Amino acid sequence: MLDESVSPIFEQTFTDLDFTFDNNAKPNLKFNLGISKFGHLRFGGNLAPFGNKLDAAITGELRGLDVRYLSAYAGEYIGYHLDQGIGEADIAFDVNQDDIDATITTRFHKLEVSPMREDEIPEGSEALGVPLELALDLLRDGDGMIELKLPISGDIHSPDFSLRHIITKVMFKVVSETIINYYIPFGLIVGDTMKNTLSSLNFEPVLFAPGESELDAEAIASLDKLSEMLNSRQQLHFSLCAPSTLQDWSVKFSPPVVPEEKKKAEQTQSGIQEDAGLLGFTQQIPVVMITPEQEAALKSLANQRSEAVKRHLLNGGVQPGQVIPCDAVFDKNNKDLPQMDIAL
Repeated sequence: MLDESVSPIFEQTFTDLDFTFDNNAKPNLKFNLGISKFGHLRFGGNLAPFGNKLDAAITGELRGLDVRYLSAYAGEYIGYHLDQGIGEADIAFDVNQDDIDATITTRFHKLEVSPMREDEIPEGSEALGVPLELALDLLRDGDGMIELKLPISGDIHSPDFSLRHIITKVMFKVVSETIINYYIPFGLIVGDTMKNTLSSLNFEPVLFAPGESELDAEAIASLDKLSEMLNSRQQLHFSLCAPSTLQDWSVKFSPPVVPEEKKKAEQTQSGIQEDAGLLGFTQQIPVVMITPEQEAALKSLANQRSEAVKRHLLNGGVQPGQVIPCDAVFDKNNKDLPQMDIAL
């Protein structure tokens, strides 16, 4: 087979061709083809190709495909080289009066890709809609295998029914849904932006009591789920960011207020706000004064929280390099409960 429409030119020799077709009342088809010396494509079933519209019920399998042979087509459609990997597929499709309903379950072993240079990308190539290297890392299991179920449906004569449409539109939908469905049980936060891109994945944050760095039962349960996931996806890395907030400062450094003083302060503040409202302006509450020593102590608290979370994950079997803490900061404008944000 020679295809000069792609670059580099696709050239492949096939072996062991075996094709039979019995055009009886229920036409039967059997097909076998050797691919790239060590692989094969086999399928069979019922096929009625000579009517006004196509009817078929076919099942088959693809085994041992060296993906490097398809690298030219990957560059043509998504702008990536296929550097290594073995591909497999289980094929099942029905065609009823030209309307196809198919599922192709693909599996890739040790798949590695690299982006083409801008001057190499063919005209008309479309982005897959997702950082491909990140998507592959998110999809790999502990053995480096990636499995995707690719549904194909529609009228085979429709302008939208094409290989390019399947790869660039359907494939992104399958990739994103597969990733989301896998990671939701581990605390993935699904936002509206994930419908169009997977460039950032965030997980449920870990909450801390103001002024404290210890993990409560809810935080431990959440981190245990992350440990399970990271142990099965050791190619992934997480960033942990836990700034201390104004609530931490209030607990550790704000002077205590006795009940009577608190009542007078509230009455005074209420009177100030009423007078300000009558005069047509808003009275600003004085800004708290935070000393450099207090800020340093609050940064240290943020570090203690990062260390507590990382220690718990490592005790659960996670590799040290998978957990990357952020620089410790104190956010004096943050009045919320202190929390640790977790993101890929």
